[in-house]
Amino acid sequence: MPNTPLTGVPLPGPQATDQVPADLMTAFSAAETMFVGRFATAADRDGKVTSPIGYQVAALISPGKFTYYDPILAAWADLMNPTAWDTWTPTLQSATGVAFNLGGGATQIGRYRLTGKKVDVAPTAASAGIF
Repeated sequence: MPNTPLTGVPLPGPQATDQVPADLMTAFSAAETMFVGRFATAADRDGKVTSPIGYQVAALISPGKFTYYDPILAAWADLMNPTAWDTWTPTLQSATGVAFNLGGGATQIGRYRLTGKKVDVAPTAASAGIF
C-alpha cells in the first residue's frame, strides 16, 4: 500500500483489489492516531487507546485538560501542565525593609499559577483597594 506524503496514512494502490471496507479501516485506523480524541476520563482513554503512538494527543473532558503520550517516559503526560493556584500577599517595601501604604491600608491578596513559561496572576475576592 502507498502512503500519503505528509503523514504516512496507508492508502490502497491503483493495482489493489477492491476491499473497500478493509482499506477504509486501515486508512482511518492510521489517521485516528493523528486526531485529538475526546475521552470522558483518563481511564476511558486508557481503555480505548491500548497502544498509544508517540506524541498522540487526547482531550479529557474530566478534569478538562489535554494530554499527550510521551514516548520517552512511555506514559501519558499533561500537555500544558498548569499548576494549581497559589495565594500570595505582596508587600511593597523599600530596600531597607520599610513598608509602604498600599492605598489607605488596603491589603492586596492575589493568586498565581505557572503554565509552561507563563505566569497567570489574578486578584482574589478578599482583596481590598486597587490590585
